[in-house]
Amino acid sequence: MFREVSLSAMGAYGLLTSLWVIGGVLLGRYAFRLRGAEAVLSGLALGFVSFETLANTGAHFLPLPAACWLSAAVLLLMGGIAWYADRGQPLALGQHWGVYAAFAGLLALLFPVQRGLALFDEFLHIPLVAEIARGYVPPPFYLDPSLPFAYHYGLHVWAASLVRMAGWFPWAALDAGKAFTIALTITLAWLWFYRTTHSRAGAWWGATAVFFGSGVRWLLLFLPREVLFWLSAHISLEGSAADTGATLQEILSRPWRIEGGGQVPFPFAFHSGFFTPMHLAVANTAAMSWMTVLALLIVGPRLRRAHWTGWAVVMLTLASLALSAEHLFVFLLLGMAAAGAFFWLRKRRLPPQTGVWGVVMAASGVLSLWQGGYLTETLRSLVLRWRGESIVQANAYGFALRWPPAIPTAHFGALSLFDPAQVLVLLTEFGPVLLLIPAAWLMTRRSLRRSRWVLAGLALASWFNLVFALFIRYGLDRSMTRMPETAARLWLFLGWPLAWMGFERLRDARQRFAAQAALGIGMLGGILLFALALTTKPQPQLTYFVESTDALMSQRFWGVLPPRAQVLDILPYRSVALFGWPVRAFGDVYRPYPEWETLIANPDPQAVAAAGYDFVYMDEEWWRHVPVSVQQDYETKKCVRRLGGEGSPPAAWRALYDVRRCR
Repeated sequence: MFREVSLSAMGAYGLLTSLWVIGGVLLGRYAFRLRGAEAVLSGLALGFVSFETLANTGAHFLPLPAACWLSAAVLLLMGGIAWYADRGQPLALGQHWGVYAAFAGLLALLFPVQRGLALFDEFLHIPLVAEIARGYVPPPFYLDPSLPFAYHYGLHVWAASLVRMAGWFPWAALDAGKAFTIALTITLAWLWFYRTTHSRAGAWWGATAVFFGSGVRWLLLFLPREVLFWLSAHISLEGSAADTGATLQEILSRPWRIEGGGQVPFPFAFHSGFFTPMHLAVANTAAMSWMTVLALLIVGPRLRRAHWTGWAVVMLTLASLALSAEHLFVFLLLGMAAAGAFFWLRKRRLPPQTGVWGVVMAASGVLSLWQGGYLTETLRSLVLRWRGESIVQANAYGFALRWPPAIPTAHFGALSLFDPAQVLVLLTEFGPVLLLIPAAWLMTRRSLRRSRWVLAGLALASWFNLVFALFIRYGLDRSMTRMPETAARLWLFLGWPLAWMGFERLRDARQRFAAQAALGIGMLGGILLFALALTTKPQPQLTYFVESTDALMSQRFWGVLPPRAQVLDILPYRSVALFGWPVRAFGDVYRPYPEWETLIANPDPQAVAAAGYDFVYMDEEWWRHVPVSVQQDYETKKCVRRLGGEGSPPAAWRALYDVRRCR
């Protein structure tokens, strides 16, 4: 877990954390006048995302540690100002102790589970954390530092601070961030549901549904064989589904073939192509965006009477959403603007708090276009094209019209609404959350009529995301799956309170049983997947492309290699994760440069040095495929210097060669 063990570094980082935690809690209590667990946990979420936003912004000009300290100090100062302005009120943090215990228990449980898993594109996220830790903010493309990287990296900034300042490995720091955001999301969901349902049972069941709720693909197993044949003929497989088997009928009975799982594989039938249980929300920025949404739902109604420090922290929180889920940020702002326009059309006057929300939205929009990430790089591209200049970016793809309308999934491509077989599969991908659509729609109408800015904005954003995914196709269409996922999760957040209150009014036993059955069916897949994830707890893994010998090499050479060192590695993202310096190897996430492939096939030391590489990181698999003459060059040439190695063939052997003198 630790690259280096330093009590002073860990103590200093603990102090840094306490600054933004105290600042966030003070803001939750005194800027928004919240009480009990709402003040503590909402303040913790606000402090976390505001710290990341400020640290990311400050790191444009300052070293990352200085930016982090300045950010934590600013949050503590803001919290102190809010406390001073409302110093007559007691702290009053002692309500709902069970929620505090639930948060601590979830965090203690989820962190070792995350350490046992290495799911969903860690070859991208871990190198990104490492290069941010090196001070690359905003981060360029980690496989070619000359290219801007259009990507959301919100959670990665906090993980990078752990790497840089507390001596953690990048993979362990990212696991800690995932566990923290998921645990806080679930407890904030409890607080939101308790406020809206006024029922402890409604809050606990709602939070449980958020944790376990997912699609119900496994229901396809109950279909007759002939129906499964018919479905298979209409369903194409993509990504990990194609790796798992040849047809839908075949893969429903197979373990899901993915990297980074545990010894007990996940069954493919119990997963979903976009609506996964929250405990598996570990891709991209994990559950950070949902934690942010729930914090906004809790503090949003208090903005009218909030201290000006509350306005500032909401602006920073909204801007953080642009770094963690830019699609949700854009549609949230559009939804809030549409809600204001709707109120004006009905009443012929501006809704309450228009001035405050207008300033907050405008400021967050300006910051989102400047702070880095996908929106910043998209704006940069548009400006340069308008000026007639060319620009090459990594991870930037174009949009096109999608016809016929379809919903993109990670495993079955885009499922058309005009194909009955695909519609049936699509219904199972969503699961019983579709039953909450009427309640979510009613919540949309109520929030629009009452001009509840955040609630109305999120309600409209759910529909905007769904419609956009239906009719617009992205160059890497798998990335569009986050839009139907966003719609489904927002339906759950917004529809559950009304659905629970409707359930409490039911008197017919059959109707109550049907509602309970729908809830159980919607959570069964998530419960099974979590049970299997628990089996990884006793055997933590680093990640699927890093072994213990790699970790030892990282410990030895993290601060030893010269700045911006270029390391040739058959797994280029591995060297970035181990040493922190981005390397030139790929033109985008999936397309290697031809010259890099040539060097991998024949890594002659002089050719490697002439291509601009300083070091070669060799493993046993690559070494076996290198020509014998090249192996001899690495062992005998005077211009090659072996800096160190770990292990011995044929085990997990690693060696780092310095080839700079071969130029």
